[in-house]
This record gives sequence, C-alpha cells and structure tokens, in this order.
Amino acid sequence: MTASRRPLRALEVVHASGGETFYRLVRGDPPSLDSFRCQRELTHGRPPRSNASYLLTVGVSMFDTLNGALKVALRRPILVAEVALKPNRGISFAQTGQPGHHTIWGSPEALRDCVVRVISAP
Repeated sequence: MTASRRPLRALEVVHASGGETFYRLVRGDPPSLDSFRCQRELTHGRPPRSNASYLLTVGVSMFDTLNGALKVALRRPILVAEVALKPNRGISFAQTGQPGHHTIWGSPEALRDCVVRVISAP
C-alpha cells in the first residue's frame, strides 16, 4: 500500500429491506440513469483521480437527510432526488465518509425506480 492510500475502515453493509430513505444529488427531473451510475461506469473503468477505495467507486454517494444533501446542493445548481429503497432489488448500503453520508450499491435502473420525488434546492 502506498503512503497516499489509507485503508478503508470496516463497513457494515446492509441489504435494503424497504423504507430506507436517502437523498441523491441529480441534474434533472426526472433523473437520468446516469444520475445513478457509479464513478467506475461514468469513467468507463478508468481509475479515479482520487485515492478512493474501489468499493466506494462502484457505489453511488447519498445522504441520509434532506438537509445533508441540500447543504451540498446549495454550492451548485442541482436538484435532490428522494430515494426510498425497495426490498429484493439487489440494493445495499453502508455509512461511509462523514456522518450522514452513505454509499449505495445497486443497478442504476433499480435506484432510479426508487425515486419518489425530486426537490429543488432553495
């Protein structure tokens, strides 16, 4: 391991049982499938510029509160999708990074199908 790479702490990965709600920054209403593609897909498999763990680059970043997502959305013109996870869709998640930040793993189609509304940042 190089000095610039920090080991990823242990993650508790949870399979969606239904009803878990997260908030994803998106660019359109309705959100495109690209809004739910992981960094690895969007960069066509090229390694990320950061030293992010592979596990984090194959998931998508979401927040567990609307306020957490809005704090980031206010820094740029963007929308927030409310995503209520559904069971039996192959979706898993773990708390990663700062408190309130999660990485979600699932197909873009399954994740987009969980969108219940899109919110404009004030």
